[in-house]
Amino acid sequence: MPSFSPTIINNSTPAISVTASNVSYNEIKNSLGDYVYLVNKLYLFSNLFNQIKSVVRFQRYDVNGQKRIQSLTPSPSPYQYQNAIYYDTRTNDIILNGQSNLKFKLLPNAELNIDFYTDRVAKKNALDLLYPDNFKRLEAAMGDFVFFEDWQKQL
Repeated sequence: MPSFSPTIINNSTPAISVTASNVSYNEIKNSLGDYVYLVNKLYLFSNLFNQIKSVVRFQRYDVNGQKRIQSLTPSPSPYQYQNAIYYDTRTNDIILNGQSNLKFKLLPNAELNIDFYTDRVAKKNALDLLYPDNFKRLEAAMGDFVFFEDWQKQL
């Protein structure tokens, strides 16, 4: 697993600037695809035990444009010897969509690795995730009309 040491430099002029003509930021963002990532669990590993006990704040924007902040609070056992923990996030709806971010305090002399265990979700998968038997329900509602009968195994 690669590791790196970031160097933070504050300058009045940016080190990198991107210019384009006749292209808006929204056009670039919309061209990146419709995939989002649903985080099932996080794996936190650090060289300091207190680092994995710290709160991780997850920020995202909902469909109304409202900022939503959730505090993820891993609670490792104080008697464990490992500086690592799996944190289940399935009940929190942690979604990485390009407009979400994580914030945490990094303790002095600490290293922190965060691994995301995700499912890639596209708009085409949304109906199957919400209603796994959607075509069976549709046929049941339609009565004797079996339009999807030939496709049911494939879908």
